[in-house]
Amino acid sequence: LDVTFRGKLKNEDIRSFRIIGNCIRNSSGAPAYFSASIQDISAQVELDIKTKDEINKSQVLFNESQDIMTILCEGIFVEINPAAVKAFGYDNKSEIVGKSPIDLSPEIQPDGKISAESAPEKIQTALQSGKNLFTWVHQKKNGELFDCEILLSPYVYKNKQYLQTIIRDVT
Repeated sequence: LDVTFRGKLKNEDIRSFRIIGNCIRNSSGAPAYFSASIQDISAQVELDIKTKDEINKSQVLFNESQDIMTILCEGIFVEINPAAVKAFGYDNKSEIVGKSPIDLSPEIQPDGKISAESAPEKIQTALQSGKNLFTWVHQKKNGELFDCEILLSPYVYKNKQYLQTIIRDVT
């Protein structure tokens, strides 16, 4: 038996409990007695609720931001917000997820550097320094170019390295 429930104490506090029990049988296999333990898991339940609330809040901030926000893993977009879909001129995020930022950039940046060579350098700087703020030119689906200010911020989640990007269209 493993049951979780909420109950009210005599002092009117609402608490969460977990009961773990076993039926102990006699030598003939018939139930002899029941052994159980009760744990007050209120603190863990409250932490779980707060964690879910923080995750939901973060998702709302990500999805409702007017800034272009993306998440990269191993140089590939794994998540983007609706502002990114709109800014790059696509119809839905599945058209961008799985691509590299290089796929959404002109071949050559205004400084004369090749995007495919410059982008990994920008990422490496962010990984070494903890962040990297720089200017960049991106390319929309229709080929139109737009000037950006990009902030790359690395983080580790479940032992994998990610980069959060905040992109501001400065044209």
